Amino acid sequence: MFGILKTPPYHDEVLGDLKRSGRHWKGSLTLAPDGKVELIVSGNRSGPDSDSLALARDLPKRYAALRSEIQSQLV
Repeated sequence: MFGILKTPPYHDEVLGDLKRSGRHWKGSLTLAPDGKVELIVSGNRSGPDSDSLALARDLPKRYAALRSEIQSQLV
């Protein structure tokens, strides 16, 4: 019965399918050399936020340069 109220997945040519969960869109992203990580993108019911999508698409290219800074902030 609640299936008709469910938001359909959003397909992005780079990121693949993102599924609505709560107030976010979830998928996965591969960050070499660390592998696949969960991707959570902000947005509303109609779709993910376009600025957030642009940042997520760009992250795999920039990850190697950002990796040491990310690691230092996690410690």
